Amino acid sequence: MFEINDIASDALFYSKKGWFYLFESKYALAQEQFERALEQDSLCINALMGAGTVSWACTNFEGALYFFTRVLTLDPNFSEAYSSRGAIFATMRDYSEALADFNTCIRINESCASGYVNRATLNISFQSYEAALKDLDRALAIELCPAVLIKKAYTNFLLNNFEETIEACTYAVALQPDAACAYYLRGLSHYNTGDYQAALADFDLSLNLIPGAADVYHARACAYQFLMEFELAAQNMQRAAHLDERFKELADKLSSSQNCVVSLAAMPPQLWAQIA
Repeated sequence: MFEINDIASDALFYSKKGWFYLFESKYALAQEQFERALEQDSLCINALMGAGTVSWACTNFEGALYFFTRVLTLDPNFSEAYSSRGAIFATMRDYSEALADFNTCIRINESCASGYVNRATLNISFQSYEAALKDLDRALAIELCPAVLIKKAYTNFLLNNFEETIEACTYAVALQPDAACAYYLRGLSHYNTGDYQAALADFDLSLNLIPGAADVYHARACAYQFLMEFELAAQNMQRAAHLDERFKELADKLSSSQNCVVSLAAMPPQLWAQIA
């Protein structure tokens, strides 16, 4: 005869396997393990959080909302569930519900870094950059994370705080040397302060990590033009156009005339989705 503790133990076993597969981005296998866990114990919060997270990763937002809400029904003080559910609401553009969940998360647990980060992301989308920076600093005080440093750098970049962007990016790559977008952001900031050689060095580092980044070739072309390296500027713009048709018109103009002035202001660079 099975004891309740045995059932709970089996559920947690399957749930832990699910999280392992989830971290490996093996979503189908993760979902299977979470389902087995919930068959053993439908009240297993660990498995419900996992099922919600894998649903989120698979863009099944309604499913994710169901699981996170189920967690909060069982434990109204589970701060991470509020943070995760709020992020789903934000993705679905239900911003009032998102903000309410982020605020509740932080009120319940002032040490929940994800609550601050998610609220900052929402504030960035509303162009409330100063509020976003305050939340990002709170999150970094709790947990030093390269992704949060890059988000802070991005927010400062949007405010034209280029020195602060450089500082945050430098800190981020010290912790995560393969953070290509941090080199790109730092390069953009060097470009905007007129340090084109430093910008090129950072663009090279970024391209070493992501060779197919059209925006970086575009930025590099702009820097070369300011250094009057017109042939290199044209080559880089052609490479950008080959990777992304957004740059075709600029590439054609630049290849036909050195008098065609290109700049990042003419076509603002797109920052990668992982930042915002």
